[in-house]
Amino acid sequence: MRVPYYNIKNVYESEEAATPRPIVQLEGFKRIYLNPGESKVVEFELTPRQFSIIGENNKRVIENEWFTIYTGGGLPGAKNTNAVSTRIALTGKNMEIDN
Repeated sequence: MRVPYYNIKNVYESEEAATPRPIVQLEGFKRIYLNPGESKVVEFELTPRQFSIIGENNKRVIENEWFTIYTGGGLPGAKNTNAVSTRIALTGKNMEIDN
């Protein structure tokens, strides 16, 4: 018998940067309720702050780097997460933002 269940969808981000950062960072999650055989579209919005680091002079800065965005049911690289990913490039000059 198949029963309704809750499913957690996560979004992670990783950066290919010269500045040391975590390998991946959890940037959001949503808990959704699914009936057997049901599917839903889950949307996440990432803000500029989520792409920033604390740089020189303790200022928050967005660096022009490549990022990989992962979404699915768990940590990227783990088994059975049904994860998908895409790469994006932030280009231009590094930009300071408000903390």
